[in-house]
Amino acid sequence: MMRGWPFLAWCGAVAAAAWLWVGDSSQCHARACTRLQELRIAPAIDGRIETLRVATGQQVAAGELLATLDARNVEARLQVARAELARASARIEAEREELRLADADRGAQAAARHSAWEGDGRRLRGMAEGLATQQATDQAELAVLAPQLECLSSLVERKLATADRVEEWVQRRAVLEERIASRAGEIPRAHEELVAWGALEPEEPAGVDLTASLLPYELARQSEAARVGELEVEREQCRLLAPAAGIVHAIAARPGEWRSAGEEIARIGLPTGGRVEAWISESQVAAIAIGTGAMLQARDVAGPLVAGRVELLSPLVEEIPPRLREQIDRIEWGRRGTIATDGLGEALAGSIFHVRFR
Repeated sequence: MMRGWPFLAWCGAVAAAAWLWVGDSSQCHARACTRLQELRIAPAIDGRIETLRVATGQQVAAGELLATLDARNVEARLQVARAELARASARIEAEREELRLADADRGAQAAARHSAWEGDGRRLRGMAEGLATQQATDQAELAVLAPQLECLSSLVERKLATADRVEEWVQRRAVLEERIASRAGEIPRAHEELVAWGALEPEEPAGVDLTASLLPYELARQSEAARVGELEVEREQCRLLAPAAGIVHAIAARPGEWRSAGEEIARIGLPTGGRVEAWISESQVAAIAIGTGAMLQARDVAGPLVAGRVELLSPLVEEIPPRLREQIDRIEWGRRGTIATDGLGEALAGSIFHVRFR
């Protein structure tokens, strides 16, 4: 009999604590519940479900593959688009090479024309310089011959030289004067030809503006690249990924079924992070502020007391949901807030707690 006292004493303490809490639960400061937060998983495009990678109750990580749509049609169109993009890129390179060769050919032709023009210039300059040199030579010789001829003529008059000798020098002077007179017209013409040659210098060919010439082909390539990008996005949309970590709450489709864009395939429940939504009674509204401590106890008194603190408070007094009222059929008002707990963990969505503030 004595050995049963410790157990009886423990049972009495637990019963007293439960009686104290339950007996005064109608006077609790607030009631709270964990909110169900779910994400709908639906395709962004129409398609037939090819695979489902998860099951109800399965824990999934953010970015984990949940399901795939049949992407064969998208893959086929993507391959065609990539081939068109490759052809457009190859065409740009071919046009670029053709423009380069044409530009090089124009440059070679221009160089040949310039070389011929320079050859004509050298010929005309040589001719003009030759005429000027010959003219200067003959004029110098004529200038030397004139005094000699006068001296020789004086000797003939004095019978000191024969007339034949004088005649030879006279003929020589006549030849020089004739050549000088002839060149007097040729030299100006040679200079005129040289001036005219200078005005005929061939123009340098304008360089090819590759950007402007290739613009139509570049626009076509960009269009094909955009098409490839769109199809890659569409292909990626055939892979349905978990937007956040959570637990699969429901599966609403099977492989082989058709789903329209936005039509639900599955739902994922998000973790609550140990937070509950509390509705503070009117009598406590003025006394509660952000940071106020709280103690939570499950409404069915199962589980330990959990400590927490007020994290958010609504600025308005609102109607309390029926499930959290003291009497369901009587309208009650309170202030909504969020309580962050230290040890609640991931309670079942919809669990109700009594709250006392400290």
